Amino acid sequence: MPLFKTPFSGYSVKFSPFYKNCIAVATAQNFGILENGRVQVLDLSPNPGMPISEMVAYDTADGAYDVAWSESHDSLLVAAIGDGSVKLYDLALPPTSNPIRSFHEHTQEVQSTDYNLVRRDSFITSSWDDTINPITVARFVDRVWVNKWGFNKKRKEKKNTKATWAVKFTHK
Repeated sequence: MPLFKTPFSGYSVKFSPFYKNCIAVATAQNFGILENGRVQVLDLSPNPGMPISEMVAYDTADGAYDVAWSESHDSLLVAAIGDGSVKLYDLALPPTSNPIRSFHEHTQEVQSTDYNLVRRDSFITSSWDDTINPITVARFVDRVWVNKWGFNKKRKEKKNTKATWAVKFTHK
């Protein structure tokens, strides 16, 4: 069975729910204590004798501790990052256009993330700040919320409150 050598220590690996030979890997340099991380998407060859190849890699300014594939879009991937953020990547876009969104909902390292298998437009994160945070990915236009039922809600700007940012998907 072929091996793939990551440049940093591995923290998480997840199979794509859409493609049987595609995996995402979260890594962190220096065991996550200092420095950088990387999110990699790898292609496992259907032939066991063939090497594992890297499809794309995204460098992060802090360690990447977990990854989760979107359950509704085959090209979307979220990563839990050591700086307290969660990055949303779109593999359909060039690497220089990623991440397409960075959610800053935690005050310490984000340790894990997972997409909801039932409500497929949302995921949840857990952090070293002792919180878990559900995030719904929806359309966001001009600081007005538009959820899937068409209700609009202005985003309130208050200190010490959590707000969920949304992303507009434009897949063609």
